[in-house]
Amino acid sequence: MKEIKTIGIIGYGKFSKLLKTMFEDVIVDVQIKFSSRSKKIDNKDFFDFEDACKCDIVIPSVPIKAFEKVTREVAKYIDNDSIFIDVCSIKSYPKKIMIKELPVEVMKICTHPMYGPESYKHNNNSVEGFNIVIENINASEEIYNIVKDIFIKLKNKIVEISAERHDELASEFHFTTLTISHVLKTLSMKRTEIDTVSASRMHDFVERIGADMEITEDMYNFNPFCSKQFDKIKMSIEETMSQISNKQLRLKEE
Repeated sequence: MKEIKTIGIIGYGKFSKLLKTMFEDVIVDVQIKFSSRSKKIDNKDFFDFEDACKCDIVIPSVPIKAFEKVTREVAKYIDNDSIFIDVCSIKSYPKKIMIKELPVEVMKICTHPMYGPESYKHNNNSVEGFNIVIENINASEEIYNIVKDIFIKLKNKIVEISAERHDELASEFHFTTLTISHVLKTLSMKRTEIDTVSASRMHDFVERIGADMEITEDMYNFNPFCSKQFDKIKMSIEETMSQISNKQLRLKEE
């Protein structure tokens, strides 16, 4: 069995830090090697880009708009027996880039952890019970099971579906909830002493789901199903407002 001793994470954002915490909790003696343009190399936490690309597992934790460029750079240094895992919230686009840019021999696995730092914090600093979507592109069964076992140890729920099916489902619900949460956030509603249970839950929803506009924008730009869904959302809001205003007019006439 291949042992996972090193994990190279490209990028050093909030989710990268969460990945480090997660992996160190369940992989014995693992060394996390970050590569970040904003951090000075110390060969303790932060390493040269090539060093990070030579790890057993390589994970680009970067905005999806930078994914193609980073993957192309990783391809210059990654070992053929390494495992390349993407963690993007969109799946069909990075899947296409991985197949196009990486050597054929490199084992590639698509994942989407359906959580982030906010969810982790609100779940008592745990990812237990959260879903993770996984699609194996070309890893051996042994390697694929090793990767799955990491998330099983984290007590994630494994959802094995294709990248394309993921994006279709994500556009219908995930993208919709993110978009609506941003609409609610622009209203700057505050908690009050007369909040009902439902109102309190709505505030929780806005605080937990609507924290990052960039994710929503990326879904719209890179998920091929989101443009159509966005039109549906706009039509639904317009129809609802029309129904309310028409009802008001009828009441005035009466």
